[in-house]
Amino acid sequence: MESTFTPIERLRAMKALMAFMESSRFAEFRQETVSGCVDHLFETAPRDLIRELFDEPSMSQFMMANLATEFDIDGEENLVHVFLKSPEVNELSTGSQNFLKLLADSYLRVVEVAEVEIGESVVVDNLLMEESLTVHDASAANSYEPGHLLAIRVTPDGPDRLHADSILPLPGTAEDIEDLLDMLEEQVDKSIPEEENVAWITSALAHALPSYIVAAAMASD
Repeated sequence: MESTFTPIERLRAMKALMAFMESSRFAEFRQETVSGCVDHLFETAPRDLIRELFDEPSMSQFMMANLATEFDIDGEENLVHVFLKSPEVNELSTGSQNFLKLLADSYLRVVEVAEVEIGESVVVDNLLMEESLTVHDASAANSYEPGHLLAIRVTPDGPDRLHADSILPLPGTAEDIEDLLDMLEEQVDKSIPEEENVAWITSALAHALPSYIVAAAMASD
C-alpha cells in the first residue's frame, strides 16, 4: 500500500494507538509480554544496568513498537490489528487509519548503515536479507554514520520513500551481531512461505535484541 496519509495523521495515529495500548484492558498483556522479554536478563545482569538501558527513549520506543506489532493477543492478532477493529479507530481520519494498516504489517530489520545524506536520508543494508533501503529520516541522517548497526521498522512515506517508525541503535558492528543472526537463520523453516519466515524472524529479533544489548553493555564495562 502506498502512503496515503500526512505526517500529522501519522502522529495522531501513533498517539491514539499508544493510548489504546496503555488502557487497563491490556494491562495483563503488557505485563506478561514485557516480563517475557526482560525478566530473564536479571539473572545475569545488574538490575541498575538493565533499568538504565531500558529507560533510554530509543529503547522505550522500540519496546512499545514491538509490543504493538510483534506479540499477538491470544495467539491471533497484534494490538494494531485489534485497534483497527475497535470503535476508537473511527475517531481517526482515513489517512491515520491507512498508516495503522501499514504499521500492523511492518516488520523489524537489523541493518547496517551504508551511506548517509546529512539531514535527508540513510541507505541501510538488511543483514538478514539481500535488501538495501533508502530511509528518508532527517534525525537518523544526522545521528548515524556508515557502519552503525540499527534495529529499524519502516513504513512507506509517499511514492518510493520509506520513513522510520522506530529506530534502536545497536552496539557493536555487523561482525559482532553475526552469531545471533546466523542462529536465527539456521532456525528458519525453508519449507514454509517466505512471508511466514519473515514474521517468525522479526518476532525472534524482538525477543533476542534486548539480551544482545545487555550483553554488549556488560562486556564494555
